[in-house]
Amino acid sequence: MKKTAIVTGSSRGIGFAIAKQLGLDGYNIVMVATGPQEKNQHALDELKAMGIDCA
Repeated sequence: MKKTAIVTGSSRGIGFAIAKQLGLDGYNIVMVATGPQEKNQHALDELKAMGIDCA
């Protein structure tokens, strides 16, 4: 069973770097960011392109 990490501020900067590393370490990622999803979709797409399970 994979562990899940909830990462706040995960659409950019340090939060994104933490989400990325945890994803590469095998965690499922739940991304939390302010603003509409369209504004932060690029970060979600980038992690998914790396094979990281995230929402």
